[in-house]
Amino acid sequence: MVDLAQITLDGLMTGSTYALIALGFAMIFGTMRRLNLAFGPIVMAGAYLGAFAFSRYGAGAALAAMLTVGGAVVVGFYVERLCFRPFGDEARLASMIASFAIWMQIEEALTLAMPSHTNAFPSLPLGGPLTFGPFYLRVEHAVGGLAAIMAAAGVWLLLTRTRF
Repeated sequence: MVDLAQITLDGLMTGSTYALIALGFAMIFGTMRRLNLAFGPIVMAGAYLGAFAFSRYGAGAALAAMLTVGGAVVVGFYVERLCFRPFGDEARLASMIASFAIWMQIEEALTLAMPSHTNAFPSLPLGGPLTFGPFYLRVEHAVGGLAAIMAAAGVWLLLTRTRF
């Protein structure tokens, strides 16, 4: 029974990462009413930048995290300028196809830039796993779960309590 509860806890924490990605997709599609197929590669580009800075230059966890977010933002602007802004609101299908093409471009560029796909990303320097009786929880998973809850609550408040 303890194993089932531990596996459920691990599944919830891993699922919180997927919830963040789904929240990003929902925000993009829900607010823009457009399908951005390059959303995954945008996140991947930021993660590659952070992992590259960590593995090649020894960047700390905080710097790697800032580079990850900054890299994803820069690539996101690149996608928006090429795929969505030029087409306007009328050409939804054209912008979706353009985002698919940019997806392939970003993915291929990252494959060529970082041929080794096993790049370690730094763990959070907050100590070892948290223990609750017979259960344990990695700090990274706890932070990710908390981030997912806070992001979902923030988006819900933004969409239901503001004019946005």
